[in-house]
Amino acid sequence: GEFHRSTSSRRYKTNIVDSAKGLDDLLTLRPVDFTSLCNGDDPTKLRTGFIAEEVAEAGFEEYAVRDVNNEVQNVEYGHMVALCIKAIQELSAKVTELENK
Repeated sequence: GEFHRSTSSRRYKTNIVDSAKGLDDLLTLRPVDFTSLCNGDDPTKLRTGFIAEEVAEAGFEEYAVRDVNNEVQNVEYGHMVALCIKAIQELSAKVTELENK
């Protein structure tokens, strides 16, 4: 495990720009269903998520967590919410454009 402070305040950020990634990038990811092999997890419980290596390979290195050997270990799902919101905004703009035709 690891503990770290997570904050969203602009006081703790620099170089703030709109994200370049959006819907087209998000669509390259492959959601999967799986059962976990981790100790303590229910081996019969179906889960949904991503394969961490595939997330990194798709160009989302900022969401991939690597270990001391630089091997991908997991995905920072919480940080991906902003990417999903941007994709929703892009879809909403397309719907509005189509409705206005």
